[in-house]
Amino acid sequence: MPMSRKTFTKEQLLSLPKSYSEAKKAGETYYQNTCKVHPDVPKYTANKSCMGCLREKQKHYNEKRAEKMKSDPNLRRKRRDRDLRRTYGISVEMFDEILRLQGNCCAICKSKETASKRVERFFVDHNHLTGKVRGILCHKCNTAIGLLNCDEGTDLLDSAYKYIKLFQ
Repeated sequence: MPMSRKTFTKEQLLSLPKSYSEAKKAGETYYQNTCKVHPDVPKYTANKSCMGCLREKQKHYNEKRAEKMKSDPNLRRKRRDRDLRRTYGISVEMFDEILRLQGNCCAICKSKETASKRVERFFVDHNHLTGKVRGILCHKCNTAIGLLNCDEGTDLLDSAYKYIKLFQ
């Protein structure tokens, strides 16, 4: 997550609360106690660090993570398996099997493309109330179902279908 470095003038720094406790009481995000490495950046009350130090820490973490991914080609698949098991109760093998049974395409639109430039994989569609997996969808279909609140028992999906049919 990129963090912008907010700089302050001397007057702005002096107008901030002097300590963490004063800043918290006043509901301020920053306080005067500046960082020794970045003297023009006040500390952030959420974690008592300056934004410059947080940005450097995040950069270091991202570099280590990228290095780790390059050194172990199976790490991405292992993490995906862990995430699928934790979130949906299925393994990567089960995901692949469901996708194969669907013809290696989206269960709704039958597209073999993921429909997203950002994400190069399909999504697990599940009922948010029961947690039960329904199928594998492309980005567009998964987003559409989510936006129509299909799990909440609303008739939005039927209403949308009737609306579209009305103007055809």
